Amino acid sequence: MTAHDCGSCLRGALSRLSDEFNSTAGMQVLRPSCMLRYAGSPFFNASLLPVAHVTVPEGDGAAAPEGSISLPQNKDRGKVIALSCSAGGAAILALILVALWCRRRGRKSKIATGGGKYSYQTLVNATANFSEENRLGSGGCGVVYKGILENKKEIAIKKLARKNLEELKREVSLVAELQHENLVKFLGHCFQDDKMFLVYEYLSNKSLSNYFKGSAEYQKLDWAKWLNIIKGVARGLTYLHLDSGKDIVHRDLKPSNVLLDSNFAAKIADFDLARGYNRERSHESTRNMAGTYGYIAPECYAEGKFSTKSDVYSFGVLVLEILVGQSINRFENDNCTGLVEHVWQHWSDLRVGDVLERDHLGLGNHEQMQQASRCVQVALLCVQNDRSRRPAMDEVTYFLSNEMLVPDPSAPGYITAPPGSGPPVCSVNDVTISMTEPRS
Repeated sequence: MTAHDCGSCLRGALSRLSDEFNSTAGMQVLRPSCMLRYAGSPFFNASLLPVAHVTVPEGDGAAAPEGSISLPQNKDRGKVIALSCSAGGAAILALILVALWCRRRGRKSKIATGGGKYSYQTLVNATANFSEENRLGSGGCGVVYKGILENKKEIAIKKLARKNLEELKREVSLVAELQHENLVKFLGHCFQDDKMFLVYEYLSNKSLSNYFKGSAEYQKLDWAKWLNIIKGVARGLTYLHLDSGKDIVHRDLKPSNVLLDSNFAAKIADFDLARGYNRERSHESTRNMAGTYGYIAPECYAEGKFSTKSDVYSFGVLVLEILVGQSINRFENDNCTGLVEHVWQHWSDLRVGDVLERDHLGLGNHEQMQQASRCVQVALLCVQNDRSRRPAMDEVTYFLSNEMLVPDPSAPGYITAPPGSGPPVCSVNDVTISMTEPRS
């Protein structure tokens, strides 16, 4: 490729980035001879790649690394944008990134307010005074209502049960900056006296839990929709773990916390238990268990250790539920085994096709059966007992979207209460466990 062609290709990639620039979500633009990507944390080994990079330093007066270009400082954590291309592209990159950074600062000033502020009377009017007919559901952290604003916009309003204002402010600051197509959009809040509400977009097809056998609103979807739901949840978790700039563990992924829009696209919801983590450590520890029984990873249940691999385990359980067509806590079979163990036994016996609920999944041909069997294998990788063997969510997303060889899984972890231990301290149904005291 000539220098002229390289420059044209690079300007095209930068133009697209400029048009679609998002202040929080990661993005990459692939071209024939270069790749442009930005994210909230380093994603390449600078010692191995010929990379021209632009660094936004942290702190006051911090010197930029030699060979890099320093952009205007901001008290937020540093962002790194890397371009694998010829050195001649660095000057063009620097000019455009200065403009992008200015746009980001402008957007940041809006995000920092924590979304819109709603008056209590507005929420009362929108929900007909929080009537039962507008009630969508409830959990350990509060009750959710459907609301309709004066402009006819539909919203979901969570009436919170907790009264710790400082912790709620932390959560608002967390969710307000999360922007991804597979996360429920946060719209605002209302804190008035002892009344506390969070406002989100309303999704007409409700939660994924309504699409399993035994639910009152059970209905069948075609395989294309099911596969898109699985991939959508994987992309949402990948964003939380790697691309959000906050390194977030959801800690309560389950079907009732996955909502579906009018096109049946999946969006992860409910960040009440979400926590940040240090990716330099293998795990974080907490004194109080949090989550929902059946979806909690073995290391969380036994030792109070959580990490991104805890979410990976929960994702694996959720995918197995989709493929079998039953909730893990209502799963029934002739052998009286749990859902995870049931699927593992069939996998070990090379009878994985027998666990697929073909009618529920809308499997109509051999290709779709192969795709569903591949999803079983990926899900079993996610629920392995040894968390170090579970794939990261970006690997899971890649496995689900490509035809590459998927490794064979090892034995999963079976979560059962120790004999004589009394009732479990976590939920045994769809209700999330929630501690009344601040979480450690």
